[in-house]
Amino acid sequence: MSLLEDRYRHVLRLLPASYRAEREEEMVDAFLEGSAGAVDEHNARPTLPEVASVAALAIRVRLAGGGPMTGYVLWGEAVRLAALLGLGYFAFRGWLTLAAEVLNPLPLDPPPAGTAAEGVLATAARVSDLLGFAVIVAFAALVTGRVRAAKVLASISLLPPLAVMAADSSVHAQWDALSWMPVLLMTAVPYLALMLGFHRDVRAVHQPAWVIAVPVVAAAAYYPLAGVGGIAPVLALALADPAGLAIIVAGVGCLVWRRVPVAWPPALAILAVPMVFAPAPYSRFELSDPLTRGTVLVAAGQAAVLVVVAVMLVLRTRRTFPTRHGVGGTTRAT
Repeated sequence: MSLLEDRYRHVLRLLPASYRAEREEEMVDAFLEGSAGAVDEHNARPTLPEVASVAALAIRVRLAGGGPMTGYVLWGEAVRLAALLGLGYFAFRGWLTLAAEVLNPLPLDPPPAGTAAEGVLATAARVSDLLGFAVIVAFAALVTGRVRAAKVLASISLLPPLAVMAADSSVHAQWDALSWMPVLLMTAVPYLALMLGFHRDVRAVHQPAWVIAVPVVAAAAYYPLAGVGGIAPVLALALADPAGLAIIVAGVGCLVWRRVPVAWPPALAILAVPMVFAPAPYSRFELSDPLTRGTVLVAAGQAAVLVVVAVMLVLRTRRTFPTRHGVGGTTRAT
């Protein structure tokens, strides 16, 4: 075996063992044929495009889009469901912001006096609110099977928070990573699920049209409780994190209802991971104020319950997913 062939086989380890067992020799021969002229004396290595193509294939295989109900197909369904639920949550947040803009419009204040960076931060925050509405359309596009449009619009809605974070880091000498970590995780997990789960081997699936209305109805129900309308600020404290609360309720439902679709428990477990870190910014709060102390206790308690629910969802997933993956054939389930 030449050094180059050994390096190609090392790269192919990114692929599942069951996939390599069927296609490794064929792929190695194709790579070696394409690299004709490369010799070990020149320290020949797989090219970056070749490595990237194998990595992309590994993702597509592990998040399969169809075929026999192997573990890879089920994991693919779970990741795609996590993307749909995550975008639905951000659409819910977008509708809340839109309601606040319409019902309680705020004047567009002039840039505050100070450094240019502070003005950039204020402008970026305002633009973030406006461009954040793109996620509403992104969710509708994903529900109706327009995956490419959903990815583009989700990327647009992702840029403003990153701009605000960059402006914040330029204003403050010591960037508060602890405050931004939950936001980054909550944004990144559904976004990566969308980008990786809906690949070219996945057939676009149209969800029922009523799914588009779910974030709208949820926002209309939650808006009076959010303190924005000033109706029930105490109740809003108990529902301070609607995403975490929704995951807990849905997770308990999955654990109680045995006929739940098999993709739901792992999808909720995926979304629970970033929510566990939601209380992190509260660790620097002064707890002498009763309202602040109550907020911290609610957030910490919710995170603890999320951990328990997520672990139980993982255990449920281990019991219901196939015991082995396979590539071309069916597998038995436990």
